[in-house]
Amino acid sequence: MCVYYLEQNFNKSIELIESSLSLGKKGKFSTFEEIEILISLGVFYCEYINYKKGVSILLNAIDNLNFLPFIKDDKVKIRLYYNISKAYHQQKLFNESIKYANKGIKNCIKLKTIYLLGHCYYQKGESLFYMEQTENAIKNMNEALWVFEKTEDKLLYHYVSSEINKIERLNHPKDFSDVIIPELR
Repeated sequence: MCVYYLEQNFNKSIELIESSLSLGKKGKFSTFEEIEILISLGVFYCEYINYKKGVSILLNAIDNLNFLPFIKDDKVKIRLYYNISKAYHQQKLFNESIKYANKGIKNCIKLKTIYLLGHCYYQKGESLFYMEQTENAIKNMNEALWVFEKTEDKLLYHYVSSEINKIERLNHPKDFSDVIIPELR
């Protein structure tokens, strides 16, 4: 991760991740740590604009996660669902994006956590907006606003507030330039 984010060397980071995955692979199923590494790999591919490969890796991580008898951190599924939703949105597969944003929201509610809840509501709203469901989009973005207000995340609060204002003023460009929002890594 350091090589990717600090040195901004995609190829070297992929090589190191794949090498670390091959060291740990002893059985048919992955460990929790290997799944977390897979998530990083999938996110890197998505950030490097190879969404199809990134989504494939993230979906594989979900499949592997479902085979674990015990999950150390229940929030990992939320992170997976959010990143898959975002990658589908980038590919203009809005129904799939909404499907995974909903899974993230449902997991947040099930676990009684706000971890990425605002992100999932925003992502769902953004995809709904691109599907011409403006009223429902704004409703979901307002849910995200509420979360960001309560968690005192001023950066995301102002960002989502600005997006809602653009939509309400019919001034949103729908050019995907606004899709990259600050994230949790």
